[in-house]
Amino acid sequence: MKEYIIFGCGKIGRAIYKQLGQKAVFCFCDNWLSKRGETYDNKAIISFDELEAIASDYIILCMLNEINLKEVEQQLYRAQIYHYLTYEEFQYAKEQFPDSTKLRAYLSESVNLNLLKVQFYKEKCDRLEEKVEYVCRHTDVADVKQAEGYVRERQLAVVQFAQNFIEKYLPESIHPFLIAGNLLGEYRCQGFIPWDDDIDFGLIREEYDEFFRLAKEKFPVCICDESNPDMQKWVDMCTQKYANQYILFVYHNMIQISRGSNALDRLAVDFFAYDYMEEDASFEAFTSYVNKIMDRFSEKAFSEREKYYFIKEEKEKGLYTKEYSDKIYFGIDNMDVVKKKHNHNWIEKETLFPLKKCMFEGKEFWRPNHMEDFLKYEYADYQTYPPDFAENPHRYWEKYIETNYLNVEFYLVDSFEIYHFAPYYKLFRKNGANAVFVAENNRKNVSGKWFDYEEAIKILNELGYKYKTICNPNAQIAMTTQDAENLRKYGKETYRVHINYGYGLIRNSYAFSERTTRGFQACVIQGEFQRKKLQKVSGSTKLISGGFPKHFGHKLPDQKTARNAYGINASRKVLLYFPTWDEDCGVMQFGDEIKQLRKTYFIVTKMHHVLERDADKNLERRKISEFSDVILPADCDIETAVAMADYILADAKSGAAMEAAYLNNTVPLALLTVREPVEDWFYPEIEKLGPVVTAKDSLTEKMAECQVEKNWEERKKILETCYGKPDYPYLEEVIHYLMDEKSRV
Repeated sequence: MKEYIIFGCGKIGRAIYKQLGQKAVFCFCDNWLSKRGETYDNKAIISFDELEAIASDYIILCMLNEINLKEVEQQLYRAQIYHYLTYEEFQYAKEQFPDSTKLRAYLSESVNLNLLKVQFYKEKCDRLEEKVEYVCRHTDVADVKQAEGYVRERQLAVVQFAQNFIEKYLPESIHPFLIAGNLLGEYRCQGFIPWDDDIDFGLIREEYDEFFRLAKEKFPVCICDESNPDMQKWVDMCTQKYANQYILFVYHNMIQISRGSNALDRLAVDFFAYDYMEEDASFEAFTSYVNKIMDRFSEKAFSEREKYYFIKEEKEKGLYTKEYSDKIYFGIDNMDVVKKKHNHNWIEKETLFPLKKCMFEGKEFWRPNHMEDFLKYEYADYQTYPPDFAENPHRYWEKYIETNYLNVEFYLVDSFEIYHFAPYYKLFRKNGANAVFVAENNRKNVSGKWFDYEEAIKILNELGYKYKTICNPNAQIAMTTQDAENLRKYGKETYRVHINYGYGLIRNSYAFSERTTRGFQACVIQGEFQRKKLQKVSGSTKLISGGFPKHFGHKLPDQKTARNAYGINASRKVLLYFPTWDEDCGVMQFGDEIKQLRKTYFIVTKMHHVLERDADKNLERRKISEFSDVILPADCDIETAVAMADYILADAKSGAAMEAAYLNNTVPLALLTVREPVEDWFYPEIEKLGPVVTAKDSLTEKMAECQVEKNWEERKKILETCYGKPDYPYLEEVIHYLMDEKSRV
């Protein structure tokens, strides 16, 4: 009978150990370096490498929280170790075998362990299915909210693409009408159903053939000659061959117009043929005829071209069809002729004609005469949730892209990072990389409860950026603004990159520490000042100059607009204060003096995101409310904040001090520090930014000194040394280096 190895010597692992007893457990395994080589109750704590060598001889119990479990499961999968149980699975096992000895004997056989896991997940899926059915019974599908973010942006892009194409290329004699999911969306909400992002049109045969003829004359024609091809790869290759041109893709069951540069940005519109049918023809005989065609295709491997020409020959025979009649149905070259198995009779002509105009996503298109009757032929029950509810019907493209493109992931542990990652995200995608944000919820995120998940999702949706809620451990590149530990869910082959996002000139700044390079293959720095500091500790980590891309191309709003946005109509000069959040925060030490400045200045405080959220910062927040006329939230963009200021006051450690000066080099700036002496804690260049105020100084006098500061040119040189030149293409160089480097690897 095998003994247990408990993976995880934390609270959960130790609790399970006490339940199992010393005799049943061989040892512990843990990834934390500090625990390896140690013991717990005379049981060794071994490394993963040691576990890998002996795993087959033991029952492995992964007794970890959800965040660490994901990482460990990836380790086990990569090592091809599958005979393990998670905490939840083990609790289920104990329910099946209350006797611990019988349970251990049963689990000693790997086949039994795997069988138990299968049963566990089957029951879990059954319970989940019951929950889904309950939700579907007690909600109305018509009330499902509209899509958001990236999906919504794509929906609007494809409908605009369709309208532009139809208006530019189709004569008035051709009337494409909405069908399938788009018609269902038109019926429910005059737009897309939330989980769909394509657009389908039907055409009666005569118009379909005319459109096909016109398209063949105007656009490159692509039809696949391979049998059993990778269709996504073939479409992608054609798209890249005819980049940014309209392409006519010909299939045996539809035709498609698409345009783009690759699989990431291509947009497409599908067209499907409908035939007039012989009025006295048997629907059952027609169905049998279609099934025979499909059976023929399954007998051997046909290329798409061969299927197309075979069906073309069948169409030319004119079986079951007429030029005109009172009956209509899907053509044999329409994929729905096979898919819609719930139908038992023809579509009445008056159900489709005369076509009516409708507004779909604010654009005018044609639709069938009687939508509800037509939808009955599209769906067995169009009033309920479909079987593929909430699933993108084209998710196979996502799989293709993940497999064939360079995957770049920005792993979020704080919503503010989105704005710093955004320029990289945009340029990666523009250059053909599958760049996405990763926003894992608090149960899965490596930062746990700290991550402001809901705020991050809100921002990502507002900006229309593509994101996932689970990271891809096989992504080729992963980026963070924090320690490499935050990327621990990624595999050994992932190229890890640290991105800096601003810093102050304090000597112990995180931006100058080994933490920004340790565990990374590359570190994107902002300027030569930082490079000189990090060269001493960077080791083999590549230092790449990135400037301050968050602000590339941005212009400050005018002062009046910025102030009006927050209801500021002050007769006094506006003094903007940037506090930091940690032990260098000047709020408590200088708060009373700042309050005295209200006689002269209108005080506006821009909150730091940690200072705003941290439960332990109540005293600081109370003090800020005492001396501030207006408090700007942390999510107020710094450009707007800086634009409204006549003077700026900032904690000297704060990166916002430098960032504000970078955005407006002529605004008077004073710096607060709780550290003394200044020369021991700060680099001498800080004196070039503005007067530094300590506890020994009078803030009022220093502000007066700040008002006559004229050293703008010298300050500009310091800022360029720290953040680079505003007009230099740092970002392009970073993206090209990372993409080229990963290609070489």
